[in-house]
Amino acid sequence: MNKILKGLILFLLIPIFFSCGKKEGILSQEREGVAPVSEETEPSVPNVLDEPELVMVQKEQLPDDPDAVESLPIVNSEDPSNLLPPLIPEEKEELTIEIGQMAILPDDWKNFVTRSSERIDPPGKEPERPEGVEMELTSVVPPEEVAPERIAAVPEEPSVTALPEEAEVQIFIAVASPEPEEPVVVEETPEEQVQPEEPDVVKTDTNDELLPAAETNQGVKIPAEAVIIEPDQEAETPAVEEIVEAVPDQPFLPEGGPQILLKSPLPQDYYRGSLLLEGECLPGPGLNEEEGRVRSLSWKIPTLGDWSNTVFMEEDGSFQMDLITTSLEGPQTLILESEDFAGRISRQTILLQDGNQPPQILTEREEPVRTYGAQLSLKGILVDPYEGIAGLEGIRSLSYRMVPQDRASGEEVLSGTIPLTRNEFFIAINMTDRVGEQVLQLEALGENESRGRLEIRLIPGFGDIPSFSLEPQDGRLVFSWEEIPEALEQNIYLTDQADGDPVDIPTVQFNNVQSPLIINGTVNGKLYRAKLEVLTEEDRYWSEIAEAVPLAPGTLELKAQGGFEQVILSWNPIPGASTFRIWRKSNEDEEFKVLVDQLASEEYIDATASFGAIYTYRIEPATVKGPLSYEVTASSVEKPSDKITLSSHYRQILPEKITVMGDYAYVAAGDGGFHIMDISTPQKPESIGFLDQKGVEDVYLGEEYVYLASGDQGFQVVNIEEPTKPFFVLSRVTPNALSIAGRENLVFVADDNLGLQIFDITDRLNPQRVSSLRELKVRQLDLEGSLLYTATGEGGMILLDISNPYSPEIINSFVDYPVYDILVKDEMIYLACGNRGMVILEQSGAGQWQELSHYLSDDARMIRLWEDYAMIADGLGGLQAVDISRPSDPQYFGTYRGSEIKALAMADDYALLADISGLKVVRTYLFGQSFVQQNWTTPGRAYGVVADGNRLWVADRQGGVSVYEAASPERMDENSLLRNFASDFAEDFMVKDDILYIADGPGGLKLFRLSDPSRTPMVQVPLSGRARRILPYGSQIVVISSEEGLIFLDEVPEGPNTALSLSFESRFYSSDPRDALFYGSTLFVGDAQEGLVVAQKLNGQFFELERYGEYEGIKQLLLHGDILYVLHNKGITLMDIQNPESPRVLSVIHSDVGESIQIEDEFLYLAEGFKGLSIYRISDTLQPLKVSVCEDLFALDAAPSGSYAYVADMDGVSVVKIIIPDWK
Repeated sequence: MNKILKGLILFLLIPIFFSCGKKEGILSQEREGVAPVSEETEPSVPNVLDEPELVMVQKEQLPDDPDAVESLPIVNSEDPSNLLPPLIPEEKEELTIEIGQMAILPDDWKNFVTRSSERIDPPGKEPERPEGVEMELTSVVPPEEVAPERIAAVPEEPSVTALPEEAEVQIFIAVASPEPEEPVVVEETPEEQVQPEEPDVVKTDTNDELLPAAETNQGVKIPAEAVIIEPDQEAETPAVEEIVEAVPDQPFLPEGGPQILLKSPLPQDYYRGSLLLEGECLPGPGLNEEEGRVRSLSWKIPTLGDWSNTVFMEEDGSFQMDLITTSLEGPQTLILESEDFAGRISRQTILLQDGNQPPQILTEREEPVRTYGAQLSLKGILVDPYEGIAGLEGIRSLSYRMVPQDRASGEEVLSGTIPLTRNEFFIAINMTDRVGEQVLQLEALGENESRGRLEIRLIPGFGDIPSFSLEPQDGRLVFSWEEIPEALEQNIYLTDQADGDPVDIPTVQFNNVQSPLIINGTVNGKLYRAKLEVLTEEDRYWSEIAEAVPLAPGTLELKAQGGFEQVILSWNPIPGASTFRIWRKSNEDEEFKVLVDQLASEEYIDATASFGAIYTYRIEPATVKGPLSYEVTASSVEKPSDKITLSSHYRQILPEKITVMGDYAYVAAGDGGFHIMDISTPQKPESIGFLDQKGVEDVYLGEEYVYLASGDQGFQVVNIEEPTKPFFVLSRVTPNALSIAGRENLVFVADDNLGLQIFDITDRLNPQRVSSLRELKVRQLDLEGSLLYTATGEGGMILLDISNPYSPEIINSFVDYPVYDILVKDEMIYLACGNRGMVILEQSGAGQWQELSHYLSDDARMIRLWEDYAMIADGLGGLQAVDISRPSDPQYFGTYRGSEIKALAMADDYALLADISGLKVVRTYLFGQSFVQQNWTTPGRAYGVVADGNRLWVADRQGGVSVYEAASPERMDENSLLRNFASDFAEDFMVKDDILYIADGPGGLKLFRLSDPSRTPMVQVPLSGRARRILPYGSQIVVISSEEGLIFLDEVPEGPNTALSLSFESRFYSSDPRDALFYGSTLFVGDAQEGLVVAQKLNGQFFELERYGEYEGIKQLLLHGDILYVLHNKGITLMDIQNPESPRVLSVIHSDVGESIQIEDEFLYLAEGFKGLSIYRISDTLQPLKVSVCEDLFALDAAPSGSYAYVADMDGVSVVKIIIPDWK
C-alpha cells in the first residue's frame, strides 16, 4: 500500500515540479561528458560510458497515453558532477533531482528541491551558443504492451566514440521496453526489506559537492528494490526506434515540446538583405489538446542583440515573415524557440552564411597612389566570392568615375563602364586634358546586389609616361613602363653623357621595343640616361629622362674600420653618383635601416656606434638608382687611438663664426645666412632654423636675443625663442659690421674703419647710435660686465669702461702682440695673437693684468676653453688642444689638421670647427670614457663603498653593512652577497682585527664580531646626535658625532669573565664636523660651517691652532703622503702639510658637486653626484689632470679596484670599467 501511495504522489508532483522550475527561474543543472551520436548512424542501441545509470519506471508512473514513453537521459557516471544524488538525503541537507529522473522518494520527500534543466546564464554573460544545428526533441512510441511490474534496463556492452576533453555535449535518448518474449527483468524485493539508509559521502577533487560513496565501480548506490543484471550476463538488446542528437552546450529541455518545422531557411543557407522565415509550429505529443497548445514562438540572432523577437503564427501554426539582415556580416546563428502551455520548450538553431559579400577588385599593381601622364592604363581582375554557388555567383558590371580634387580647375567628372572578359578588365583613359590630383573610383556590382569598391589616388607624374623606369643591375639595365593603348611604335634613346637630352645625343637607340627591355654590356659605375618615345596614330608621347648607375656589389669597395665609439666608412668614388645612402644593421636588429640618406662624400664616420655592438653596413647611390653594395662588418673599440678625431663633416654650411648654448649652435655663415643647428647629438648636427641674411660675419648670444654682424648689411637682432622659427626684431644698416656684442638694450658693433659704435635699441623700430670710437679699428669683442675687451688686430687689445655707454672710456691696452680674439674667464685673459700663438694674462685688479705665459702656434685666430684645456683655431695649423690646468705652464696635448680653421665652439668634448670646407665636428679625447659594465640594487640606500681585495664592503644606510664576493667584478650582482650586518642607518664603518665598527647615524656606534655569525651587535654605544664617521687613532676609536664633535673612546679588552667594551676618554668639539684625520700630533677637522680646523695635541688633549674658513661646506678629508685633499663645495684643494701649522696650497680641482674622494696609486676618484665619476692623475700635484670620466650614473662614493671602480649610487652599486687613454 505504501508503495502504491508513493507512486501516486510522485505522479501528481511531476507537473508541479515542471511548472515551478519554469516560472520561478530556479537555476538549472547541466549535463556533460557524453559523446553525441552521429546523425548518419543507423538507429541502434545507444552507447554509454562504462556502466549505465539505472532508470526505473514503475507501472503506476506511466503516462495516461499508452503509446508514449518520455525520453530519459543517460549521463556519464564517471563524471562526479553527473552522478545521481543520494536517494535518501543526509540530515539537514537538501537533495536535488533532475526532472526526468525517476527515483523512490523517501518519507521526508518534502525536503527535496526540484529544479528545471533549463540553464540560466549569470547577468551580463553572453549565453554560449553552439556552432551547429540543434534538432527538435521528439518522443518515441514504445511497443504496444508494457509488461506489468517490469522495467527497461539499458545494456552495458556498447562503447562510445571518444571526444576531446574540452567537448561539452548532451544526448537525450528515448528507450523503449524490450521485446515481450525476451524481457530484461529487474526483480522486485519485498517492500518490508527497503530500509532508509544514510549514504556514505566523499569529496571529489574537482568540486566540493558531496557525492555518494562508491559501492559499485560507478559510485552509484543501488536501491534495495532493484536487482541489476551483471555485465557478464547476457541480455537482449532493447528495441530503440530513434536517437535524437542535441547541439553541444545547449541546456537540457523537457522532451515533447512544440514541433518547429522549417521550410526556410535551411542549415547553411545564405542570407541577403533580408531572410525569409517560413514554416509551421505544431503541438508536441504526449499531452491533452489544451496543455499541448503552442503558447509562443520567437526568433533571435545574437549579433542583432541578446533578446527574442515574436513570430506571429496563423491559427494552424504556420508562419511567414521577412527578417532584415542588411547589418549582418559573416556567419550567423538563427535561434528559434517555442513553448507550449505545459511549459515545455523546444528550440532549433540554424547556421547561416553571409550572402552579402561584394566582389573584390584587384589591380595589377596594388598602389593606393599612382602617377599619370598622357594616358592612364589600368589592368586587373574581379574576384567573385560566390563562384560556383547557384543563385549568388556572377558579376553584373564594373564601372568607373574619374573625380578631380581641385574644384577650381573646372574639370568634369568622367564616368563609364569597363568591359569584362572572364572577370578580367583593362581600361585606358586619355589624361592629356587632366591637371592636378584625381581620384579614380571603381565599383563592381555582383549578382547578389552587393557592390565592391576601390579608390586610387592619382597625381600628375613627370612626362607623358611617368611609369617609365630604369633599373640598374650588375652590368646591365632593365627598362620597364606601362604600355600605352594603340601604341604603334615604342623607342628608347640611351646615352652615357651626363648632360643634354638623350634624344639629341644618343649613344644607342632601340626601336620598336616592348616592356620590359634588358640591355646587357653596360659599364659598372657609369651613369646612363634614357628617354622613351611612344607613337600612336594621333600623337607622340615622351617620358622624362630616367637615370641609373649599374653596379656590381663590390664596385664601390665599401670599407669599415672600428674606432673608439665610432666606425669609419670609406668607399670608391664613381662617376655616375655624387651622393650616397648608407644602411646599417646592428647585431640586435632584424633589418637594415637608413643611417644617412644623402651624403655628398666618399667617407663617413658613424659616431653613434656603441662599444660592444657589431654593425653591418651597405651603401648605394642616393640620387640615381643603383644596387646595394656588399655587406661589411665592424665594431667600435674600447679605447681611442688618436687624441682628436673627425666625427662628421657638414658640407652644406660654410661657417664664419659659431656660438653654442645648450643643445643649439648658432652659425654665422656669410652669404649662406644665419643657421640654428640642433647639436643634442654633437656628432650629427642638424639645421633646424634659418634666416636668409647676406654677409653674416659674427653671432653673439645675449640673454634674450641673438645679435648678428652682417658686413655692409649692418647688424640685426633676432628672436630665437622658437629655434625652428627665428625672426628679425630689428635691423640697422652700418658700413661694415664685423663683430657684435649686446646687453639689455645696448648693442656694441665693431664696424671696421668706423671703429666701435654703440646703439640703444629700446625703440626696436628706430635704434639710435649713442656713441662711437672711430679711432678703434675693432675686429672682435668680448663683453664682461661693465668692461668691453676689443681685439684690434695689429693694434692689440684695448679695454673700455662702458659703465656710461654715452661716453666709453679707454682704461688699458695690450699692444705687445697683434690680437684677433679675446676670451676672459676665472681672472684669466686668453688672447689669440696670430703667428705669435696664445698669450695668457692674469688679472691683478680692475682693468689691470700681467702676462702669465705664452704658447706658440702657427696662426691663432680664436680660443675657446673646455675643462682644463684651451682649444685654439690655428688657421692652417688646424685645431690645437693645450693643457692649461697650470696656466703658468701650458702644455701641448694634441692637434687636428683641418683645411683652414677660422673659428670654433665647444659642445662638451666635441669641437665645432668653422673650416673653409664646411662645418666639421671633431671629438677631443681629452680623457677616457669609462662605462658601466654591471650594476645591482641593494636593500637599503648604498652610501659608501670600500674595496678590500676580493671583498666589497657597502654602507647601505637602512640596509646595514653588506659584504660581497668581488673576485670577478664584471660578473657581480645580488647573488654575490656573502653577509649582511643589520643596522638602522649605516653611514660609515671600519674593520679592525676581528671587529666591525659601524657609525649608525642616530643609532650610535655598533660593534660586530666577524667570526660570530650572530646578527646582533656585541656592543652598542648610544650617542647624542648622529654618528657620521669612525676612524682609528692609535689604540683608540674616534667617532664623529653631529652634536658632540669628535669623541675619543678607549677599548677595554675582553677577559675570561668580561666582554669587550668602550669607555669615554676625551672629546674635541666642533660645530658641524664631517670628517677628520691625524698627521702626527696634528688633528685636521673638516667642518661644514667652520671650514678646515687645525689642532695640536698637548698634554693628551687637542687644542685648536688655526681655522681656514674659506673652505666652506667641507665633506671629506683625505691624506695621501704629505698631501691633504680637502673636498668642499667648490672642489678639491691639494695642500702640502709637511708644516702642519702652515699648510701650503698646491692646486685646486674645480667641482661644485663633489660628494666623496678615494685614491689608488696615482689616480684620484671623484664622485660628483649627477655628473658621474671623474678620475684625475695626481702624480703631479701642481697640475692634476683629468684622465677619464663616466657620466652614465649618479655617484655618491667610488672605490677603485684595479681596472674597475665600484660606485655607490643610492639605489645600489655599479661596476665601472675604467678607461684611461694610453697618452694619459
